[in-house]
Amino acid sequence: MSSISRSFFAIKSVLGVNKKTIDTEYESMKKKLSDISNEFNKVITYVEELPKTVSNISGKHLNVLNSLHLCVQISEGEEEKMNQITETISVFQKMERDSTRYQNLMNELITPLRAYGQQFKELLGRCKVAEKRKEDMEFYNERLMEITKKAVNRQKGLADAQTDFTYAKEKYEWLKEELIEDTNKLCKDFQGIVLPVVRALMVNFTEVMNGMNEIWEEVPKKIENLPSNGINLEYVIKAPADSMEKETNVQQRRIQLYNSPMINQTIMSQPYIPQQQSFNQSQQNTMPNQYIPPQQTYQVPCGNSTTQPTPINQQPKTNNNMCRVNYDYSAQETNELSIKTGDIIKVLSKEGDWWIGELNGQTGQFPSNYVTLL
Repeated sequence: MSSISRSFFAIKSVLGVNKKTIDTEYESMKKKLSDISNEFNKVITYVEELPKTVSNISGKHLNVLNSLHLCVQISEGEEEKMNQITETISVFQKMERDSTRYQNLMNELITPLRAYGQQFKELLGRCKVAEKRKEDMEFYNERLMEITKKAVNRQKGLADAQTDFTYAKEKYEWLKEELIEDTNKLCKDFQGIVLPVVRALMVNFTEVMNGMNEIWEEVPKKIENLPSNGINLEYVIKAPADSMEKETNVQQRRIQLYNSPMINQTIMSQPYIPQQQSFNQSQQNTMPNQYIPPQQTYQVPCGNSTTQPTPINQQPKTNNNMCRVNYDYSAQETNELSIKTGDIIKVLSKEGDWWIGELNGQTGQFPSNYVTLL
């Protein structure tokens, strides 16, 4: 046959131009073969993964315990704690070794399953050949029909066309019959191997579980030696809102150090002496050994040198519900107030370093060392 005309026919078949004959017997066989092949491939994949699932039982626990042991070691923890973790690790190490035996058992099952599944792949490969032959048959049938439509005296090449069609049809039909027969034979044989596979799965898993149960008998005694109190995971580090990571806390600390009237008076009346400047521990915060003058970040009010500080026991009466702002502060969080020098704030709560107040109809937190009670 002409390779050009045959290629053109194949293109028309792909585009759906040619009228294809529907072979329901073949299509039914192929669907059954394809469906059972897909499911059997899943069986093989799942069986291959089974040893990994058993190994993960011990392997994942080992990962956790090894990391915990390393954390204790890095943090220079007690030797007794590390020993207790090590004893627990030994249990899961034994389980992991036992899971290797399960891998060997499953290998004895997976090898014949793969070989058996190869038959499905082989038949599906033959289906592709059959479909190619069916296309050849349809091509020769079309050529034959074109010749027979002509007048008898113009039917040139009729005998050759008849021979080509007959040969192509036989090639397709004989392979199709073989495929149907082999598919039915394989499906019937498959029914006989299902239950033995199920039994092998149960027996192998029983063996590995029995081995793990024997190893796990050591665990109750080890549990008794571990603390019985619940897991109490407390937040022990500085809270995010109080951390020096926030610029507002750095500013607050500097104001506490440099804007306190008592500290300012001491700084102004004493010369700067490196490595000797210190304050009493009863002050708001312990000063560093070396005084570092404040940067020009804040406007520190300069008191009159002739003005005597108000004695502590003669402080004027204050209105605990109102305060005046001494320094500007821009809110860093949504729950904070932005305040300006001279603002009058209604104080709602005075707990801690951050008070809660109301200004211009808004309620929020503000630094207590930025204000003076009225």
